[in-house]
Amino acid sequence: MKKFALFLSCLCMVFISTAQSGISVHAGISIPVMCYASGNPGNPDAGIARPGFYFDIGYTYRLSAFSGVRTLLYYTSNAAGNSLVSSSGAYKIAGWMAGPTLSSRDGRKWQGSFSPLAGYSRIWTPQLKRNNQPWLYKQATGCFSWGGELMLRYRLNDNSYLRFGAGHLNMKPHLNGFNTETAKKEQHIVLVNGVAGFGWQW
Repeated sequence: MKKFALFLSCLCMVFISTAQSGISVHAGISIPVMCYASGNPGNPDAGIARPGFYFDIGYTYRLSAFSGVRTLLYYTSNAAGNSLVSSSGAYKIAGWMAGPTLSSRDGRKWQGSFSPLAGYSRIWTPQLKRNNQPWLYKQATGCFSWGGELMLRYRLNDNSYLRFGAGHLNMKPHLNGFNTETAKKEQHIVLVNGVAGFGWQW
């Protein structure tokens, strides 16, 4: 029993000695893909969404040299509409996600990391019109969301670094329908984000 307690104490000391907290801020481009990017109003799954702006603030707690926990708050805005469908504005999405993070060994100039994430997002849609008739009603709704990040960071000094990478967001909110005011319609939202930013750790 004493040996087991000693082993647990040593293990805790290893985790405590390697643990680090870090905050990062990113901005970049948000690119709709798949049906969310479709501009064909004959496709009821089309989102008529266009590339836009992405921003996030993240926090990472390192449990070891290779693993940790990451959480982030994000916001994205994507204009909507084309020559066939007019729009009152843009799709706007804000959300929170969290998950594990895996990384290469710390202490080098360059370090890579991967974070699968899941959480909750809130979506605000523009009103879309086709032939001067409502095609998607302006509304707000929430849903489960999932995605991930693939990042490279370049260490500037012991406490700060640059970050570059790509992220993925995926969600299926239920919206008040295309063509009818009462019907429910599921819109599959898929975004690929290219980002750059800064990070600080302590």
